[in-house]
Amino acid sequence: HKFSLSQDLMQTKSVTEGIVLMFEVVGDATRILGPEHPKTVEYSKYTTMVTQSFSMSSGKKAPHSSNIIPPQTKARLISDIPALNGKEVNAVRYTKDGEKLIVDFLEPIPNKPNRVKIPPDQLVFGLQTTVMTPGKKIGMISSFDTETKKYSVMPLGKMAMERYKQNELVILFQALDTQKGALV
Repeated sequence: HKFSLSQDLMQTKSVTEGIVLMFEVVGDATRILGPEHPKTVEYSKYTTMVTQSFSMSSGKKAPHSSNIIPPQTKARLISDIPALNGKEVNAVRYTKDGEKLIVDFLEPIPNKPNRVKIPPDQLVFGLQTTVMTPGKKIGMISSFDTETKKYSVMPLGKMAMERYKQNELVILFQALDTQKGALV
């Protein structure tokens, strides 16, 4: 499998679109090559550098770009019930006790309510989901390893992916300003 950031980035229309693409490449490299592979480390460092600076080789900000990445709260349900397994949901918020997530099914399920409460470990969140790590660092999910049940997270300002179990992460429901490294 060949990973090429430069060719794909030249075709993007905005900085945000480019960052999304970079996170996808880093996620694929992590999954296929492994988190310690030299190419994965290289792409992780490059992605971090770009998300921090947003500068092109000319030193100018890309025209019509946005530093704001909207919240991404889509996930897939993991269930023993075949009719529910793999269904896409949109997480709305945590319950008051913080033990479960309130989610909406993206497609209606016959004889089931559209909004339900689900434990976070029964959901697999997608690329770019903004999370808080145990060290109170904000990061974005880059991939999920189905064997180890761990997420690869790119903390803002870091040069390498970190791996966490679902119960170690807190899903954040705010947009992320990648230039400031802060939630908005």
